[in-house]
Amino acid sequence: MCKSLSVEYVNEQIEEWGKIEEYDDGISYCPYCGYAHELDCEDWQETFEDETQCCECGKSYLESIELDCRRYTTTKRLEVVE
Repeated sequence: MCKSLSVEYVNEQIEEWGKIEEYDDGISYCPYCGYAHELDCEDWQETFEDETQCCECGKSYLESIELDCRRYTTTKRLEVVE
């Protein structure tokens, strides 16, 4: 589950909409009006392994890479805070 977002943080991001660079903060902003939607997501890790052969000595070895993955599952409309 994604981290919880404070109301102050959400309001700050809405105020700064259009002035900040794109990043993954768990909120989806409408490109037309700037309205914020909180995103729910699933996080997991995947490991990929492959046998690699050295070009210099010709010996083979196992190489692996770990990836941190995130998939957004649902969005819910944030309440208007005044």
